[in-house]
Amino acid sequence: MSDFNGGNTLTPCTTCGWPVLEGNEWCSACGCSVDAEPASESEPVGHRGLGDPLEQSEHLERVSTRIAHAIVGFLGTVESDFHMQQLVIHVQALVPGTAPDSASRILRDLRLKNVIDYDVINRRQSHYRVRRGVAHVAR
Repeated sequence: MSDFNGGNTLTPCTTCGWPVLEGNEWCSACGCSVDAEPASESEPVGHRGLGDPLEQSEHLERVSTRIAHAIVGFLGTVESDFHMQQLVIHVQALVPGTAPDSASRILRDLRLKNVIDYDVINRRQSHYRVRRGVAHVAR
């Protein structure tokens, strides 16, 4: 696509068209693999469904179905505090191919559904504290 900061190349995501830095495996906009099937010719390039709450909800549910058990399992093993990077590493080890931002999105969604509970100790440092009484999610 074009050069960007020091000659790094951006290429459009085949699913949503968002610029992806060369060498990245995941699109930060839609969370798909860079090797995903291209969008159909009839769909415009851009953030398909970004403004559609139903499509966002369906995507969140799809990702949650894949990784919620890994997140709940991780929280069950944490003594008290954890950093988001620890959770991301755990989830990616159990569910290879998971986009890095998915763990935090599903963590927040599980909290909204009252499946888990945690406190944000330091948002800038992605530092959290688990509240006990974590439920288990069926696989």
